[in-house]
Amino acid sequence: MRKVILLIVTLCLAQYIFSQGFINSNKLESKKYLLKYIDKEKTRASINESDTSITLLVRDTTVQNLDLVLQFNELGKCYRELRILSCDSCYEKMLNKTLNDEYWGWTKIDSKTYLSKFSKHLILNLQIENPTSFEIRQIDIRRNEYKQKLKK
Repeated sequence: MRKVILLIVTLCLAQYIFSQGFINSNKLESKKYLLKYIDKEKTRASINESDTSITLLVRDTTVQNLDLVLQFNELGKCYRELRILSCDSCYEKMLNKTLNDEYWGWTKIDSKTYLSKFSKHLILNLQIENPTSFEIRQIDIRRNEYKQKLKK
C-alpha cells in the first residue's frame, strides 16, 4: 500500500513540476518556479546551480526520486531539459503526457526520437543510457531538413 501511495504522489508532483516546460525560459524565472514548487509541495529537494545550468534533485521518502537538469545558452535561455525519473510507471506517464500535449505537436521519427511541430524547433530524445529519462532540446533546423527527417 505504501508503494502505491508513493507512486501516486510522485506522479502528481511530476506532472505539476513539468506542466509548464522550461525551454526558452530564462534562468531566473526557472529558478523562481522551482523554488516555489519546493516550498508549495513541502518536499525535500535541492537546487544546484552553475553558470550554465540548474539541477533540481527531489530526494524525499514520500515520493520517488526525480531529477530535472536545465541547461542555458549564453543569452540565459533554457535550451535543454533532461528529466530523470526513478520508476518506470512515473517515466511512462510523464513521457506520454509530454508527447500527447498538442501544443508541441510531437511526431515520432524513430524508436528513440520525436520532433515537435516545425514552429517549436524542438527534439525529444529517449535516453539509451538511462531508460527512465528523456531530454527535450532546441534544434536549429531549416524547413526542408525538418521535412526530410519526417519522411524517414
